[in-house]
Amino acid sequence: MRTTLKQSTLKLSVLTIITSLWLAGCSKPVEPETDVIRPIKLFNVVDTGMQNLREFPATVIANEEAEISFRIPGELVELKVNYDNVKTRLESATIAVQLVQNKLEDSVLTAPFDGRVAETMVENYQFIQAQQTILVLQGSNALDISIQVPESILKNLREDQVNREYQPTVVFSGNSNEEYKVSYKEHSTLVTPGTQSYQVWFTLPVPEDLTVYPGMGAMLSMDLSRVSPGANNVSQFVVPMTAVMTDDTSNQKQVWVYDADTGTVNPEVVTLGRITQSGITVLSGLNAGDQIASAGLNRLEPGMKVKPLERERGL
Repeated sequence: MRTTLKQSTLKLSVLTIITSLWLAGCSKPVEPETDVIRPIKLFNVVDTGMQNLREFPATVIANEEAEISFRIPGELVELKVNYDNVKTRLESATIAVQLVQNKLEDSVLTAPFDGRVAETMVENYQFIQAQQTILVLQGSNALDISIQVPESILKNLREDQVNREYQPTVVFSGNSNEEYKVSYKEHSTLVTPGTQSYQVWFTLPVPEDLTVYPGMGAMLSMDLSRVSPGANNVSQFVVPMTAVMTDDTSNQKQVWVYDADTGTVNPEVVTLGRITQSGITVLSGLNAGDQIASAGLNRLEPGMKVKPLERERGL
């Protein structure tokens, strides 16, 4: 009886060991846990100098233009005067003579400057009214280039701070491969009707190698930082609205800057400016060449491992 009990116990132990070994052999090895690296969409902070380089559609206009007209009509005006005495008659006669002389002088047109006749408005033997335009005279030595500058740009410029030595460049539609330097002339202080922009004029000598007439189209390139350095002494960067968030703890505006060496992101406090059509202006806290997260900011943590989001081909 005892022998049988010992044998049963031994068989049960052996069976337990075999079952354990069999289960161990069937189970998969446990793999060590790995950190998940989150892909993020990045935005490259562009150099300020590139943002200040603007191109404006331009129109060629005459540097000097005058509408020539007579100051008197074509018929003599009768002057009715009653002479009370000889002295009065003499004074009246003197005045009449002066009026005739003035009328004779006013019957001759003299060009106010050298130029070319762009258009004639009357014909010979036609009766001429006072102040009626006879012809349009345009200067032939220089041309003006007119552009429309948005209010957002012009309001930061002061005429006494304009760098008049800086010369933007212009290309004409007839010869887009050749650039010509222009000089700032003046700008309007009245907004152009129907727009929020102001007219600005530049001037240049008439090109010797290209025929250019008033009314032709052109494209003017201008570096705003060189036009008025005093108005651009603060570095500004325009970033997407989605790249900026408010920290719940400090209530400060911040962006998440990506460190390519460590593959991590960290928050950076920034100072914001005005909102533009391209995004929001950052006045401080960023440097040219920085890479910042532009989406999914609420899922990021300081020092988090991330990788730039790369789109597959065809997407």
